[in-house]
Amino acid sequence: MSTKKQTKPTEWEIKDRNYYLTGNESPLTYTIPSKHTKKHPLLWFDEAIGSQRELKYATNQASVFVDEHKGESTMGHITFRDGVLAVPKEKQNLQKMLSL
Repeated sequence: MSTKKQTKPTEWEIKDRNYYLTGNESPLTYTIPSKHTKKHPLLWFDEAIGSQRELKYATNQASVFVDEHKGESTMGHITFRDGVLAVPKEKQNLQKMLSL
């Protein structure tokens, strides 16, 4: 009989977060695509189900996974200004997308 140590997943802390572009140069503005396209694929491999899932940042949806969206989606912009993106605690779906 094997004993497996169960670990509790880390709880997501709800707080304001800042994201920074790394490297020597930071443009005045830098935009990250907010939905999956042929030109800019936005996919995440989910090990639990063994397949890729499409991502889309929608301001009116609780999840960033397209297969969990309900109804129409309102697209949001992801733009760094002077190398910084400040995301308030109210935009949890964007914070979680950037953490992937």
